[in-house]
Amino acid sequence: MEFFLEEDDHLKLKAHDEEHLELISACIQDALVPLSCFHFDKEEQSFKMLLNRFQWEKSPIVLPAETFYLRTHTALLFEDVTHVDYRGIAADHSLKMLNILMLYAGKPGFIHILCAEGIVIRLHINKISCYFHDLNDPWPTHHRPDHFTHVA
Repeated sequence: MEFFLEEDDHLKLKAHDEEHLELISACIQDALVPLSCFHFDKEEQSFKMLLNRFQWEKSPIVLPAETFYLRTHTALLFEDVTHVDYRGIAADHSLKMLNILMLYAGKPGFIHILCAEGIVIRLHINKISCYFHDLNDPWPTHHRPDHFTHVA
């Protein structure tokens, strides 16, 4: 796995096996992506997503009266993709925002992108070939994803 920060502090990762894919999954947990910001290119055999990513790897900025967290735009590219299946996504929801929970390699030949509300994007792949790259400087947010807010 290649893992490094560019001079501008932008994270870049490459994954070519399941173990490295798990690291990328951890980095994109709670990323937001509108349906209009991902695309399967059958001719290029690629699947691309533009994510609004919460930066779990960065410490919060704590000030006396408030705390800030960081988000950034991240490109996620999968190569050697032959087909994509979607579950739980209606064609008329082009403005819908997906919340990515995790991604993983299932049975050989598949990568699953699990999202909130039971939405799943399943990539049919020839091999694991995934690239992740932060595109810009982060911006502050007051909101930290919380998976236990609504637990009784």
